[in-house]
Amino acid sequence: MDTIIYVYLKKEYGARNQESENYQRQDFSMGTYHLVKVGVSSTLWRILREQDLEENNAEKSEEDGVLSVLHFRKKRERRRREIARQQRLIREAECRQSFLQELLEDREHSYFVAEESIPILEGWTFRGYWEEEWVMHLMQHATLNHFVILGTAECIPVIILKYVRKMKSLRWILQERQFGDVEQELVEEIYEEYGLAVEVKLLTEEKDYRRMQLVCPQPVVVVDFSEEPRIPTSDVGKGSIWLDMSALEEKRRRLEERNTGIAYFSLKKEWKQPQKALYQLDTNSKNGYNT
Repeated sequence: MDTIIYVYLKKEYGARNQESENYQRQDFSMGTYHLVKVGVSSTLWRILREQDLEENNAEKSEEDGVLSVLHFRKKRERRRREIARQQRLIREAECRQSFLQELLEDREHSYFVAEESIPILEGWTFRGYWEEEWVMHLMQHATLNHFVILGTAECIPVIILKYVRKMKSLRWILQERQFGDVEQELVEEIYEEYGLAVEVKLLTEEKDYRRMQLVCPQPVVVVDFSEEPRIPTSDVGKGSIWLDMSALEEKRRRLEERNTGIAYFSLKKEWKQPQKALYQLDTNSKNGYNT
């Protein structure tokens, strides 16, 4: 079972908490995977985001050369400061390694996610948003009968064939260059086998998503692979469900903070609010969807 380790900067109160190098861990069983939510202090967050010790040393050596030429500090003072700096860098490097080892229990099936780049975690950064396993996990929220797919991904045939018997309508909006023989055959197969006529709309380029009129009078499930954060939603029916497969933060804000009446879901939102996600997934299961 995969483990997602979601690292975030936690809110702190008081100078003592802000200066500590601690973190708070919460574990959640999300059904198909394990989630570890880790809130780190501002001090630890800074340490984690520091570059490797070798890079820091190289940068500082160059700086020391300049300072030496300009005679800004006496030799003894420089030496004292350099020793203190080296000790701090070693301690911080040990802190980063300790953090990594404590959380990375299974190196083959553990992945880190953070809102900002953390160099030491790069080798285990999660990049599987469009993989079938994770897409189908998010599809558990697809509890309506009208569907709109934006963009394309390798797992789209799996999505359609799993949900097609519940679909009353399906629109597929993608770029013209993405609609090849395989996509055409899939559309024809859906009509021949299930009697569902797929409405295909082709766009010239990626930025056309932000200019299109997405008119959906009735509530729909929008399965979004577009990677475009600014898609017009004013004509999308209230009560619709938006599945953001790329987990774009700007798209979440635009949908949730503008009173659109659209329920937004993404993997990142699930990792930020696991208790809420577990309740929603459990409710969907009890409603009899996705069987």
